[in-house]
This record gives sequence, structure tokens and C-alpha cells, in this order.
Amino acid sequence: MIGVRLYSGRIWAYHDVRRGMAGYLYPCGDAKAAAEQVDLLLKHRLYPSTW
Repeated sequence: MIGVRLYSGRIWAYHDVRRGMAGYLYPCGDAKAAAEQVDLLLKHRLYPSTW
């Protein structure tokens, strides 16, 4: 599950909810780049051999 979280009290970022603070993916200001990071994350979960 992907969510949005406030980091360092000033930066909103997408993150992997299951990993908590360690699940940082990308800042919210760039939706296209964030989508690419989420795509990579999900690809590796669906196809673990791609790591």
C-alpha cells in the first residue's frame, strides 16, 4: 500500500505504508517520478527475481 506522509515536519512524500518511515519513495512535488518509483516497487513485489 502506498501512502503520503510528512517527513521532517516539512516534506510531504509518497511512502510504502508497510515499511513505515523506512518506506520513503519520492517527494510529492513530482508525481511522474513518484509513479515511476512506485512502479519499480510493485514490479519487484510481483516479480521478485527482477531484484
